[in-house]
Amino acid sequence: MAHACLACGREIDPIRAGEVAFVGGRFVYFCDREHKSRWLASVDTSASNEVVTAEPPLVASAALVTEAEPEVDQAARSDEEPRSMPIRRWATSDTQAVSLRAETLGTRPPSSPRWPSTIAYVGVTAGALTLGVSLVGGSAEGLRLPLAVAACACALTYGVAIAGRLLGPAPSIAAMAVAAALVCAVLERTRATHAATASFAGVAAASFIAMCAAMFRSMEPVTALRASILAALDVPAKTTNGVVAALDVRAGEQVNVAAGDTVPVDGVVVSGDAVVSPWLDATTDVAKREGSSVVAGARVLSGALWVTATWTGADRAFAKLLTPKAGAFDVAPLVSLARMLDRRILPLFCALAGGAAFASGATIVEAIACAAAAVTAFGTPIATFAVSLCHARAHLRALQLGIVHRDARLFDRAGRARIAVVCARGTMLLGEPEIVAVEVVGATDANAVIALASAAVMGSPHPFAAAIARAARTRGVRPENVRSPLHAGSGAIAVDAQGGRIVVGRRVFLLAEKVSVAVADELVRDHEAQGRSVLLVSRAGKVVGLVVLQDGLRAGARAAIQRLHDARIEPVLLSGEARETCEAIGRALDIEHLRPEVAGPDRGTEVRALGEGGDLVAVLGHPAADDSALGAADVSVALDAAGSSPGEWAVALASDDVRAAAEALTLPRLARERSIRAMVVAFAPGILASLALAFQLMPPWAAPLVGALSAAIALLYAKE
Repeated sequence: MAHACLACGREIDPIRAGEVAFVGGRFVYFCDREHKSRWLASVDTSASNEVVTAEPPLVASAALVTEAEPEVDQAARSDEEPRSMPIRRWATSDTQAVSLRAETLGTRPPSSPRWPSTIAYVGVTAGALTLGVSLVGGSAEGLRLPLAVAACACALTYGVAIAGRLLGPAPSIAAMAVAAALVCAVLERTRATHAATASFAGVAAASFIAMCAAMFRSMEPVTALRASILAALDVPAKTTNGVVAALDVRAGEQVNVAAGDTVPVDGVVVSGDAVVSPWLDATTDVAKREGSSVVAGARVLSGALWVTATWTGADRAFAKLLTPKAGAFDVAPLVSLARMLDRRILPLFCALAGGAAFASGATIVEAIACAAAAVTAFGTPIATFAVSLCHARAHLRALQLGIVHRDARLFDRAGRARIAVVCARGTMLLGEPEIVAVEVVGATDANAVIALASAAVMGSPHPFAAAIARAARTRGVRPENVRSPLHAGSGAIAVDAQGGRIVVGRRVFLLAEKVSVAVADELVRDHEAQGRSVLLVSRAGKVVGLVVLQDGLRAGARAAIQRLHDARIEPVLLSGEARETCEAIGRALDIEHLRPEVAGPDRGTEVRALGEGGDLVAVLGHPAADDSALGAADVSVALDAAGSSPGEWAVALASDDVRAAAEALTLPRLARERSIRAMVVAFAPGILASLALAFQLMPPWAAPLVGALSAAIALLYAKE
């Protein structure tokens, strides 16, 4: 992974770095010793900047902070379990570090007042005893109804106590079923069926309490984590008008962030250079400079930045979908479907079950009890809760990787993408090509080819142009004098001092400029078969040489493609390279579907053509280089774009890690699959139990047990 020299900002490979220093608990890289000395002299480094390689520093298990820490006994430190990944502190030094690790979602923070729990225990015990009374004998039969009344009273009280803190709609329909069961038990107290009705009321109350408690406990980690994140984002913001609260910053204002500070807003850097931990729990540091985007919660480790706010308040990337209830996910299609079934379809189905029981000879009270039992068999609203919980947990896991989905609809759409178009240059490849060969065809020597090529591409922002310019500097070659340089997407044209046209570009570009390339065809094919890029250089209509470049695969590219394959998403490689080069890259990445020789402006058309079959198409790329393809996608996944232009991309990443881009599609897909399984588990047993109740094949008191079991399994799916 490339790093930037902190003195000059030039990107360098850590392996090829001229000098290395160890500052603030991390390695930083420089072009040469002069740059290193200049940078160290300009900053106050309290930590040692030279590390003996034979005795590397110990890795502390505490959260990584930039503030100086008190000295700790080394013997005590050695007993601590080291972390494989540091957790960066968002909040101030007197607060606990916040983590978005997946395992934190499986822990329950301390919460809630104790009296609802006490009521829950009493209600479950009373409900269970309504069934156990029959084991004692006839002498205790008179306790069954009082126990049922107590259980129902506890259930309704507990439901009211926690209804406002549940994820999704309040369990009002289930509470009405408990109340209906209690009324039926009271009305039947003088009849022979009073024992069964009272037992049903008690078990329904106990099941209701157990279901509500399970939902509440399942969502507690999500709620607590949300509160911790929002508290960590609530930091002072240094604006041009003074220091204000983060929530008081408005879009368009500029914020200053110095070393050790947390970025309070999403935004774009307008000036300054800094090394930043780009988001919570980020495992790598990145250099940010003018034009870079940052998200709220990023921590500046060294340097300083001025940031123009693009998202503020509740619209910030790490806050927008973390609402206390399911409101942010209400518009997600699966959540809407589950809510409609819970609120409209299932009550009607339960009423039909009660009507069928009445038609089969049951009394009106028994029919009402049957309908109430059918409601308890479905565990309403467990399906809505489970689907909302799946979405919320998946969103938190995405934030852990620096993935920001714009809203709930696009989160769901990302999970339905069947085709993922991956742009080659800069996404699958490093985007830092190097010249590996210069072939002479008609020129006097290789330096003459470099002189012509560097003159024609001078001033072009293309990575190939940068590679040619580096080669010219390294060889000490001076570019020829040219005029009227013109840079196109796949080549460059200039005019030399004698009026001859210099054309540099790929084979198709030279053919379009009516330059014959037959003399170099065999050489071009040989290099392209090895996955290399070939630029032909012509002068006065004749090819004089070839510039052969090679770009390495980006770290994690193969893992990202394998992740897409595992999720049954078809990857498509979109590239401007020749077919032979594209095929070599495809073999290395295990991609069969290739779209070679597609120029930048034409990529949007290719993406739209892929979606003509009805499949949703996602595009993974960088906004600067792949704007046309991203704009045509159903789901645009923009790398290193979180915090930038508002509302432009469906998914924005706070990093340029292509593995995170793949996870931006696979995490919502897994959430959809788990949500569907949770809905099936929540509804299928209830349907069977309702049919059994309608034909009096099941006692009413057994239905709540079916509902409790299906609710437990649905929650297990939601918490996978």
